Amino acid sequence: MKRGTLIMKMSFWNRTIAKMTVVFVLCFTLAGFGTVMHGNGQGDGSVQAAQKSKTKYKITYVLDHGKNNAKNPSTYTSSNRTIKLKNPTRKGYKFMGWYSSSSYKTKVSGIPAHAKGNKKFYAKWAPTGSNYLYVSTKGKDTNKGTFSKPFKTIQRAIRAAKPGQTIIVRSGTYVGTTTFTKSGKKNAYITITTLKGEKPVVTDKQNSAHEAIGFDMNGQSYIKINGLQIKDIRGQVAYGIVFRGGEQNVTISNNDIYHISTTHPQDGDGEANGILLFGESKKPIKNVLIKSNKVHDNKNGWSENISVSANCENVRVVNNKVYNNTNIGIDFAGNAGYCKVNALDHPRNCEATGNEVYNCKSSYAKNAGIYVDGAQNITISKNKVHHNYYGIEAGSEIWKDSFNNRDNQVKNIKITSNQIYSNSDGGVHVGGYTPVGQMDEETGYYTGVVAKVVISGNTLKENGFKNNDGGYNGEILFAKCTDITIKNNRFYKNNTEFPIFQCDRAIVASGGLGKLTFSGNVCYSKHFDEIYSELPSTYHFTLGGRGSAVSRVSLKGRRVSLKVKSQ
Repeated sequence: MKRGTLIMKMSFWNRTIAKMTVVFVLCFTLAGFGTVMHGNGQGDGSVQAAQKSKTKYKITYVLDHGKNNAKNPSTYTSSNRTIKLKNPTRKGYKFMGWYSSSSYKTKVSGIPAHAKGNKKFYAKWAPTGSNYLYVSTKGKDTNKGTFSKPFKTIQRAIRAAKPGQTIIVRSGTYVGTTTFTKSGKKNAYITITTLKGEKPVVTDKQNSAHEAIGFDMNGQSYIKINGLQIKDIRGQVAYGIVFRGGEQNVTISNNDIYHISTTHPQDGDGEANGILLFGESKKPIKNVLIKSNKVHDNKNGWSENISVSANCENVRVVNNKVYNNTNIGIDFAGNAGYCKVNALDHPRNCEATGNEVYNCKSSYAKNAGIYVDGAQNITISKNKVHHNYYGIEAGSEIWKDSFNNRDNQVKNIKITSNQIYSNSDGGVHVGGYTPVGQMDEETGYYTGVVAKVVISGNTLKENGFKNNDGGYNGEILFAKCTDITIKNNRFYKNNTEFPIFQCDRAIVASGGLGKLTFSGNVCYSKHFDEIYSELPSTYHFTLGGRGSAVSRVSLKGRRVSLKVKSQ
């Protein structure tokens, strides 16, 4: 047999077998040629490997400082075999199982048969050292509070806790007020938290004729509350978490606080706060961090959702989400007489940074999403504030001193780098709301002058769009105030009826509007034609720093720099 003849016959076999879609491997030996292998099966005449290798998928383990079991594979191939994962280890912790996501919702034992794709598994741990106490609805308060023999109530765990210990609350519902009766120490906080993926609920369902409370801080310090659900608390006065006065060095973080409701929403005595810092004592509530909580769907009555009131100092409200409530989202409030030392009766050196506040609207007043009332040295920065009545307000509702005593004047307020948009009645409101010398008949007090406010680097868009006197307040409304700096802001407005800047006519007439300084502001618009309204005649705007004084000018989509000069 000639070599060429054999090749021709192999080609014939190739074509015939290809039509039959048969896969084969043919091995034979020719003198002088050794072993020859020829394979087929694709129907296109191509030569392929005899057996296609299976796809290997990657397995990733998130061990959270644990050590993996050496028998756990790093790759797998799809097959009819189930792969069961082995337990990892971690010193001082009990392994609680493998989970398929970082939310720790779905527990898994391994990889099922015929699975495909890369896999990622998360190890869940429960600490078991002496610095941890456990609470479970299945426990007993006569237990020792260990992982295997937990307490039944959080209150019992607090009674047993020592500085530096952590109370771990397992999933379940815990009914009734928890009151702190002891403090931690510097570098040894008492912490209440939970395990990953678990969401214990703290509630007070008593529908109290007076107070219903989740956590009462009770003047204690060096405490952390993290990762709990605090909900369904209902009473004439209701609090998710309440500070009574004098608490210091406290962190409230990653909690979900909702359905905190007053039974008297239209009554001045009906109050419901998600978190209330009530500084009525001479010792200030100080060094408090309120971070990354959700506070929502509360029926507040005449109260607020995160409220920092009276004698409070160095309080940081950071990265919270506050929404769908029936009054102010975040409030720094003072001068109401709660602290008997007049010079201390206001929050100071506080901040609200990185929060999102929306749909916080009262049924009885046109409130702001973030409100500074009777406070000093407050920074409102990098927040998103939208779909409220007003975005941000710096006001002074109560002024009991003579104007010669400025110890508790609202001053040194910074409103910077915020996104303020789609608030129906106005973007920013600055100043007391009554004319000079006129008392508020409802409260029986004069309102104060707000001074030394910087409004800078903000983006204000489509605020004050409501077709009534609320919308007429525009992007910024100036009331009884002085020494106000408005610089480097961006305004976007397409409303043809309402201005960018508005002043209260009666307050201007009473001499209540003081010095305003504008610089570097830019407006973008397609349709609106009014820049300001009711400003005193001592001010005039120019376009881009040139031209005559203007009140109304057709912009028609131009970018306009707004400056103000005193005549």
